[in-house]
Amino acid sequence: MTQMLPKLLTKTRLTIAVLIALCLVVAQVSAAKMLCRSDPIFFLSDGIRLQVGVSVETSLDDLISITYQVHVPAHVSVNHVIYTPNWAKSKESYTLIADQPADTYQVVTMVRTGTLKVPTTINSMKFGNGDGVTRKTATGVSGQAIFIGY
Repeated sequence: MTQMLPKLLTKTRLTIAVLIALCLVVAQVSAAKMLCRSDPIFFLSDGIRLQVGVSVETSLDDLISITYQVHVPAHVSVNHVIYTPNWAKSKESYTLIADQPADTYQVVTMVRTGTLKVPTTINSMKFGNGDGVTRKTATGVSGQAIFIGY
C-alpha cells in the first residue's frame, strides 16, 4: 500500500497540472477577439468605385446583417457589386439613393448583431475619374449608422 502512494501522488499532480494548462488555454481562446470582415465594391455608372471595408468584432454567428445606403449624384446608378468574402452576400444588402450633388458620394453603413454595441470599423476607398484613391475611416458600434462621405 505504501508503494502505491507515491505513484498516486504523481498521477494526481500530473492530472492537476493538465487541468491548469487546459484552463489557461481556454482563457486565452476566450480572450481573443473574433473578427468578421466584409469588403463589398460598388461599381457606379459614372466610373467611380466605392469599396467599403467593414470590420466587426464578433463571430459570424452573431452577425445578423450589414446594410449600406449608397448616396450618389443624380442619374448615377450601380452597375454591379462584388461581395468579398463570399458569405457576405447572404448577410449584406444595399439601397441606392441618388440625392447628392455632382461628384459627391456618401455611404451609410448599419451593422446588426445579436450582441449589443459591438465595436465596428469602416475603412472605405473611392477610386476613379482621374483623382486617384481617397481613403476614409470611421468607427462606431453595431446598431449605429456609420457615415463616410466623399
